[in-house]
Amino acid sequence: MSAQGGSGHFSLFRFLDRFLGGLACAAVSPLIHLMRLLAEGGLPRPRKILVIKFFGLGSILRGWPLFEAIRRAHPSAELHLLTFSSNTGIARRMGSFTRILDVDSSGPLRLLHDMFRRIGQIAVGRYDIVIDMEFFSNFATLLTALTRAPVRVGYYLRLGFREGILNRIVPYNPARHITEVYAALGRAIGVESSAEAPRLRASEEDRGRLGELLSRRGIPPHAPIAVFGVTSSGLCDERAWPADCYAWLNDRLLSERPVRIAYVGSVRERPMVDAVLGSCRRKDGLNLAGETDLGMLVALLERSSLVVAHDSGPAHLADVVGAPLLALFGPESPDHYGPLGPRSAAFHAGLYCSPCLSAANTKVAPCGGRNACMQAIRREDVLEAAGRLLDGLPIPVERRAFWRGYGGRHSNEDWKTLRPA
Repeated sequence: MSAQGGSGHFSLFRFLDRFLGGLACAAVSPLIHLMRLLAEGGLPRPRKILVIKFFGLGSILRGWPLFEAIRRAHPSAELHLLTFSSNTGIARRMGSFTRILDVDSSGPLRLLHDMFRRIGQIAVGRYDIVIDMEFFSNFATLLTALTRAPVRVGYYLRLGFREGILNRIVPYNPARHITEVYAALGRAIGVESSAEAPRLRASEEDRGRLGELLSRRGIPPHAPIAVFGVTSSGLCDERAWPADCYAWLNDRLLSERPVRIAYVGSVRERPMVDAVLGSCRRKDGLNLAGETDLGMLVALLERSSLVVAHDSGPAHLADVVGAPLLALFGPESPDHYGPLGPRSAAFHAGLYCSPCLSAANTKVAPCGGRNACMQAIRREDVLEAAGRLLDGLPIPVERRAFWRGYGGRHSNEDWKTLRPA
């Protein structure tokens, strides 16, 4: 579960989008008004609909209810997705899209080559509706204009001149869960969607390949497994819970429970997992980073008795699979991105400076790595919740409410004032 080309390419894309994308939107916006190239039309049975969502595997998963609602409302229409190549695996498994237009972002030259190729395709694609799901991307809005679709939907953020390009503008509300934020885009075209997403399932082939892998690593077929997602994929590393906290939890669970712990991630994240395992006293944790493809990961999450992960792709994937999940939040809010499953709980220390990521600051944490919001999540509380899930017990509602803010314990502290316990 890696970032789209890594943090360096993400930062480059964000820089170019902010400055060059803003200038391009500023140039295109008056032309749209003056030349009336994109006169708004109604919605008489759209034949082709394009969704633009580049960033975030978790965001695409959270958009699943909207995508399915569009398919139900317009069953004869083609639904296309324009996204980064790293998201195509999950998009295909969702089964919502007629066609996926992927862009390889593994390097700057490949990014430019694929982007220009896709621009040419969408410019002649004759789309009736385009939905721009990006919160802060000027470039995505520019692509929306280039489609010349009569209906162009996106969020009102006053970034560049995007409001001159979009003609069905939806307020972006960071206080609502992201599924509700996406549902607002659907309402702009007369489509109603709920927060409940379909369940993602592995195939029998996926389960068989996972079983073979676990057998080679010494895990019998019915052994309980806890899955740890300790990496941040290079997208805002401040989201990560400290490595020593994961190591402490690893040692306690392996010492007190008949459970095996598997660490997941991409092949490039394998050294990060090794660093966590190197801090553990118990050395029997399994580094599966780079050894599972998407299907095997879904099968592993299906089989898991517990998943512990901070705000990242594995956490969102586990929630859609329906796994018992403890999701740890700091720079982002669980009220906005938190798990929705009945066997899940979210941790959020409730510091005054948290959450700090927003569309306005293009998802850059102001603390520069001093993520006190994650350090304030007590490992003893995570252990308590993990024990309940491993025992098959529900998380009490009052405890879930307490962990989402710790009862106001840190409400007057921030990354400059909070000291480690």
